[in-house]
Amino acid sequence: MDYDKTSKVVRYAAFAAFPLLFVLLVCMKLFHIAASWLLLIPAALCLVCYALFGFVGLAFVFSASAKKKIALSNFLLRISCFPTLLPLRKAYYLWTKSVNTALKNPAEIQKADFEKAFALAKKVKPENLRTLNDKAMFLCWLAVLYADSGDEEKAYGCIQQAQEVPYKKAAVEAQINQVIDLMKIQTEDTP
Repeated sequence: MDYDKTSKVVRYAAFAAFPLLFVLLVCMKLFHIAASWLLLIPAALCLVCYALFGFVGLAFVFSASAKKKIALSNFLLRISCFPTLLPLRKAYYLWTKSVNTALKNPAEIQKADFEKAFALAKKVKPENLRTLNDKAMFLCWLAVLYADSGDEEKAYGCIQQAQEVPYKKAAVEAQINQVIDLMKIQTEDTP
């Protein structure tokens, strides 16, 4: 099944549902139509879109933003219904939840938070991420988690996988180089 095509269809249905709802409300007001059952169609479309997408995309954007709105991102993840999400959205949900858990208190990351973030990151299936850039960035995140846990072999394996992904942005290359530098510093610090 091609999830990208499915998500486009559902996304278009969601965008069509809101204007349809508005038009129905205007018509009901203008023509004094009391057919409230017509509102069920766009409401059902909105409900289906919420079940399949949730607010994961918005939570991902807030988590990745420069201001790191972690609390808002966590709230949006909390109100999304994980079991009904599409596989693509589940991957972003778990990745965002992992990042938010690790960055909850960046000054002092608790061991329990780190383990929870690591467990969430391991559940993500990189092939379900939408773009190759996201796949490479996620592999960098996973490499950082492996490096922090002390498993350098798996960390270098993730970096190698990230370098093999045909990504298209210079930011991904910079992230990969930053993770490699971080891992070199960690190996130099350990006796």
